[in-house]
Amino acid sequence: DAGPVVGARRGVLPYDAVLFDLDGTLTDPEVGITASYRYALDVVGRSADPDADLSWVIGPPLRENLTLLGVPVADLPAAADAYRRRHLDVGLYEAVLVPGIADLVRQLDAAGVLVALATAKPTLEGELTLAHFGLTSSFAVIGGNTDSGSLTKAEVVADALRLLGSPDPERVA
Repeated sequence: DAGPVVGARRGVLPYDAVLFDLDGTLTDPEVGITASYRYALDVVGRSADPDADLSWVIGPPLRENLTLLGVPVADLPAAADAYRRRHLDVGLYEAVLVPGIADLVRQLDAAGVLVALATAKPTLEGELTLAHFGLTSSFAVIGGNTDSGSLTKAEVVADALRLLGSPDPERVA
């Protein structure tokens, strides 16, 4: 059958849908994320060495990272709140697009491939980031985590696929 299958036409393109992560795939978020962690640590009196490389905090869950940075359990809510406030107000906008990624996303969308975001960040952060870079209209689905980060990455991906209409897994990248 050469007709439409979920997104792209079978036989024309190898994929009907492509899911993208946000941090490190669509964007380089290092400046905004590390500065937001530094701010959160300052708020709870646990300032990080200005020369310390905090790039390792990109990816793992917020509370896990704060714990590894020495934030006591009693201070985790305040530190997490400080991180989120700064990151939503400033940090998201300190990210930069990975070179060439905007063109790729737009080309996939124009070719009829369903493009989706599946980020472990809260959905709102994904929405704000895509809007900031003018990419929202190229995404059929913007999937993300809950505000509390209670979903695993596998659950975020499964939800994005469900929202895409459950395309054939062999035709999804």
